[in-house]
Amino acid sequence: MLRTALLRKLAVCILVLAIGNFLASVFYWYTTLWWLDIAAHMLGGMSVMYAAGVVLANSYGKPATVSRYVWLSALIALVIGLLWEGFEYYLYTHYGGPRFSPIDALSDVCFDLAGIWIAGRSILSRMQAIGSSR
Repeated sequence: MLRTALLRKLAVCILVLAIGNFLASVFYWYTTLWWLDIAAHMLGGMSVMYAAGVVLANSYGKPATVSRYVWLSALIALVIGLLWEGFEYYLYTHYGGPRFSPIDALSDVCFDLAGIWIAGRSILSRMQAIGSSR
């Protein structure tokens, strides 16, 4: 039941990200709409958190405690966000493109964390609603 709810939320986040990224690429919105990167990172953080939640929902023989479940999902999502920023840094330094900005990277990670927090609150409320909390 929890896995199905998380899969639905994950599918919505990925669909919105895919369509938004496609449109942003076609219409050059990333360079003209300053806030689009913020929304993309928040949805990305939410997507990774929901994906980690789906994986963790079935990885234990017995249900994990709520706090361990959410913290482990958040840690996985944060690590992926940091790895993504490292990947962007690598691309900027080796292949050119826009100049790398540490402030932008820090804000991206902060908005990843905001998305992780939103998804974590959603997962917590869902787990408590179905009685999975201990």
